[in-house]
Amino acid sequence: MTPAIARGAVPVVRQASSEREIIMKIRAASVAAAVLAALAGQALGQVQHGVVNVVELAGTDTAASVAVTALPGFGAFTVDAAASNRGDYVLNFGTGSDNTLGVFMVAPYQLERTELSVGSGAAPYYAVPMGARTPTGTGYMVSVFRAGSSKPEVNLNSTVAYFPVADGWLAAGLYNSVNNGVITSVVGNVTLRTEADYTGVGNELLDPNVAAPPAGVYFLHSDTIDFRRDGVLLACGAKDEDNRAAWAADYITGDAYIFCQDLAANGASGENDPASFVFIPEGTPGLAMGVFTGTAKKLFRQGDWSVEMVDQPLTNGTFRLTIAGESPATGTLLVSAYARPDRTGNPTDNPVWAQPDGDGWLITTRDQPGMALQDSLFDPVCSFAFLKNGVPITPGTPSRSYLDRLDEVAAARFVVTEFTPDNTAGDMDCVKSMGSDIIDVAGANRGDNTISYLDALLAASYANSEDTREGFILGSVSEFIRDNTLTGGVSGWSTFSFDNGDACSFAAAVTGGEINSNFAVVHFPVARNFVGASDVGVFSGLLQVPAATNALTDGVVMAINWDNNNRVFAVNPNGTNYDLVPYEAQNVQVGGVDTFFMGQVATDSVEVGYVVLPYSTPGLVAGYVNADGTIASSGGSFTVSASTDATLGFPVFELVIDGVDARTDGVLLLNATGGPFAMAWEPGENGEFEIAGLDLVTTQPGLCAFSFAYVPFEGFGEGPVCGWTASDCPADFNVDGGVDGGDIESFFASWEAGDACADTNVDGGVDGGDIEFFFTAWENGGC
Repeated sequence: MTPAIARGAVPVVRQASSEREIIMKIRAASVAAAVLAALAGQALGQVQHGVVNVVELAGTDTAASVAVTALPGFGAFTVDAAASNRGDYVLNFGTGSDNTLGVFMVAPYQLERTELSVGSGAAPYYAVPMGARTPTGTGYMVSVFRAGSSKPEVNLNSTVAYFPVADGWLAAGLYNSVNNGVITSVVGNVTLRTEADYTGVGNELLDPNVAAPPAGVYFLHSDTIDFRRDGVLLACGAKDEDNRAAWAADYITGDAYIFCQDLAANGASGENDPASFVFIPEGTPGLAMGVFTGTAKKLFRQGDWSVEMVDQPLTNGTFRLTIAGESPATGTLLVSAYARPDRTGNPTDNPVWAQPDGDGWLITTRDQPGMALQDSLFDPVCSFAFLKNGVPITPGTPSRSYLDRLDEVAAARFVVTEFTPDNTAGDMDCVKSMGSDIIDVAGANRGDNTISYLDALLAASYANSEDTREGFILGSVSEFIRDNTLTGGVSGWSTFSFDNGDACSFAAAVTGGEINSNFAVVHFPVARNFVGASDVGVFSGLLQVPAATNALTDGVVMAINWDNNNRVFAVNPNGTNYDLVPYEAQNVQVGGVDTFFMGQVATDSVEVGYVVLPYSTPGLVAGYVNADGTIASSGGSFTVSASTDATLGFPVFELVIDGVDARTDGVLLLNATGGPFAMAWEPGENGEFEIAGLDLVTTQPGLCAFSFAYVPFEGFGEGPVCGWTASDCPADFNVDGGVDGGDIESFFASWEAGDACADTNVDGGVDGGDIEFFFTAWENGGC
């Protein structure tokens, strides 16, 4: 079995399939969604939830040392005061066998606490609650330990929830029979597997606690759940011990991981001990829930909620959550730590805390073992679920509405605001100003803005080799000259690049450097079968992309630099090829000397991303424009004329597209044709697009030959949607997992209709060559 994540040491045992295969698998398994729907209608106990408050009466560890109060939000759970003591609060949910009939979840409900009996007395401490089984009997208890290097049992207010197994929750308590040993039993609706008997079918939990993977990593799979988009997981430690738990969605497979870790651990080290989790599916009534990142950007969300950074960049790792119409008095907030699936980055060893704050909640994330507040930038840091008081809660059924949108081209514009010239969370902000809800921003720091896709991070955020798993991201600079002088930051003309899921902005100037400036992006999904590539090496300063017949008249190739550095690409139609030529856009080292070198790059370390857009693409407006403003070739209806920018005073082209207002509609992709120019556009005052290029030799903006493609926010009209792309094998033409007669029938139906999906040899036409190519692949059972 191979790792699903390429970056770092990865505890993965499942073979990663392509996004397309996942889509087909989920669609084929849609009938199985009825299982969740049926379970949702068979509620027996319903979720009990509320707050456990504790007052320390003495510094001893006896029942008399604490006064514990249960504040139920739903259900009549009680506290067993006689069995409780410092850091251990025994609860009764009234089933008679609580720890076999339900899964118990807990979360902190204080950011910090001060007790004279703890540590240095008057100094605050930070603690994490576990949802442990009682040592004897059939109950559960909240078990609280101090976080950091010293870990005694301490007191902390907590929120709690009890999820009855019979209600059908995808939830489980994971237990071992030996301390730090392999998980040997579960309570809940998952099947415990080993590497030897793991099937990848149904709801399976795997503990690969063998020599290679690190300890404390539990792998969760469900046939009908994509944990990136179908709801939220909550995780907590499940033993009366100084541990904590976190979770992560695998941004390649859609599976999930539960992580267990010691409360003094630093980095990715784990501990193979009990943990509990519950998955709350989208569509569950009575809940607001979601996942947010270290720069307060939303990923999955349900309900009307907002989150903002508090006093950043001066105060790190602090957020304020509000939910429309709700407050701490109207429900129970459960928070859970989130970690990267490859266990790198800041969130890896960070617990999270929540605390009431007026009509909302403060949430913090701290780094173990020192317990300092910490930034996490684009990484998800927290998942949460708000369970409304007085509302019976049973599992809903995810709509999976995103499945119907995986073939949509989408575009959006982003506005970047600089607060300080520094480069940590809160020094700037990036928001989507207009465009499709398919794409958004997930994280932001100077010059690096992480893009999300259908409310999840791109696979490329964790593995650059996965840059085009979901599709191709291309982009452009959407303002001419950025002025950051008031905040002391880098100003000037910008360049746009993409890499590792980030839209990257640099100043196109002698000194260069990352810059905060506005940009736009377009996502071309793999399901639409656009020919393209990303992260492609460009050797000796030239990459040639074949044209179907004639590069000038077939269509346009749009290309961008694919690395977190300062380069641009010209795309020159050259007979039967599109010549992709890179140029440096700032100082480079030439012979060991820092030189302003504005020539064609001649190294072998340059990478490019591009997409081929034939003029026959439904709804496409694109073309080549000469330096004098004449149109060399075109698709769609538009006019071009020379003008002068009214504010900045340099020459610009005005592009007018029938029925399009540049102030409110769509995105332009741009490339120079024939020279070292950094291209940019802005909306004109009358609804036209203004276009100009910065001459990288003279550093003056003005007119130059260019190509463009206009992309509406909601993409092009309906075009070919294929199950395979140019990088795949078309033998399984109907994408049902087998090569058989059904593929022949599907292929010929597509071929006879002239469907572009039947262009199996990807030469731009549907003809006899495609039949030969298909049958060669089909007879070989592969490519």
